[in-house]
Amino acid sequence: MNMNKKLIASLFASAALLSLSACQNQSSSSTASYIGIDAAKEAALAAAGISSDQVSFSSAGLDNKNGTFYYEINFSENGIEYEYDIDAITGVVIEEKKETESAIEAASQPETSQPSDAVSSQAQSSSSAITEEKARSIALSHAGLTEENVSFVKVKKDFDDGISVFEVEFYSSDGVEYQYDINADTGSIINYDQENKTSLSAGNSSSSSGTVSEDQAKQSVLERIPGASAADIYLYLDSDDGRLEYEGQVIYDNTKYEFKVDAYSGSIIEWEAESIRR
Repeated sequence: MNMNKKLIASLFASAALLSLSACQNQSSSSTASYIGIDAAKEAALAAAGISSDQVSFSSAGLDNKNGTFYYEINFSENGIEYEYDIDAITGVVIEEKKETESAIEAASQPETSQPSDAVSSQAQSSSSAITEEKARSIALSHAGLTEENVSFVKVKKDFDDGISVFEVEFYSSDGVEYQYDINADTGSIINYDQENKTSLSAGNSSSSSGTVSEDQAKQSVLERIPGASAADIYLYLDSDDGRLEYEGQVIYDNTKYEFKVDAYSGSIIEWEAESIRR
């Protein structure tokens, strides 16, 4: 009887060891194809055009967004904070942010009300500042693009922490979204954001069976905008709480449309329109 108990205990112990070994092998194989944190840092530095001896890294780690694993790399150099999201498998830059210390300090200051004469004086000074055309040119030059390489350029003047800024937004032909905040008085770039929409949506491609095509989604949008064409539409496949949807924009007849289309039925689930100046 004791021999049987010992035999059963031995079998259970062997099974537990095999299970643990399998889990370890599975965990190892799932991350074996990742480029690693050091390679991700090198990719971020290469994108910023800075060498490692010039920067101070504040944080670096693996994260997940919409099923896509990426390394988030943060570092500073000469008073500028950089944040890069690097695809964990391909090493491609998914998102890039850059912000000056002065902008960070301004954002941390409490908002204070200004006398009406101060606001008036601020408005007068901004009348001799850079134009919308100049702001767009500054953003495109920084991104290394031209008007012919982008679509849906939007320039909107606003105030941010008491500073007059131009918010510039556009998309490159390869699916990268750019957003800039440019000082309307000096033309300096306060901060910018770059996100590769194509790379993020590629992470959902394995689960996109049973969805409508991009052409079908575009047709749903065109039915609401008489006169527009498929060439006026920019969209990409995204995921919201595990459900796929097409998200995009249309610029047509001095109007900007933003929409979301259900990727399974092709029906429009969100729709916004606003007048713009080009």
